Amino acid sequence: MPIHNQCAEGNAADPDMKVVGEAAHGWEAIARTRQLRLTLILMDVRMPLLNGIHATQKIKTEFPRLPVIGLMIFDNPEEASAMREAGAAVSIRKDRPPAELLGVMRRCVEPLNPSGGADAQGRADRAW
Repeated sequence: MPIHNQCAEGNAADPDMKVVGEAAHGWEAIARTRQLRLTLILMDVRMPLLNGIHATQKIKTEFPRLPVIGLMIFDNPEEASAMREAGAAVSIRKDRPPAELLGVMRRCVEPLNPSGGADAQGRADRAW
């Protein structure tokens, strides 16, 4: 099931979360981020033209406090690490249950607690 459908499915449990934009490739993700007022980005790691790792780097340069969640097809420690280095808060497999994905999304948009281990870019010292 596509991620945006998972989010819509979980929307009944959390009506405050909604999909406000989609991007077909990394460059479009950057452009949409500039156009929209976003609270969170779900970034596909493997996207055409510009992958999610490089798109996340560019987005986090302009929007350092905007949380990004990397979405992966497989457990790939190298991609997960590259996403963290690019500024993503966490990476998660796309096939996780909607409730789990929504839980990760909620935790990423919670205000960061000063004692919660956030670094200068607002990334938290926590993984899901």
